[in-house]
Amino acid sequence: MASHLRPDGFAVVGFGTGRGYALVDFDAHLRAAGFDLEHRFATWDLRPWHDDADFAVSVLRLTG
Repeated sequence: MASHLRPDGFAVVGFGTGRGYALVDFDAHLRAAGFDLEHRFATWDLRPWHDDADFAVSVLRLTG
């Protein structure tokens, strides 16, 4: 995905949190791929993130 973005570009990724891919793992993988987490929301309509949300929408910035 990073190869399709300009330097300092953004990507937005959303997925259900109860499907076997922990957010802590996702966050480690995004950092390893050269992204920083800019924002996280609980829904596509940008409701605030909370730890018991069943969905995560993450705004990523390509840094590396």
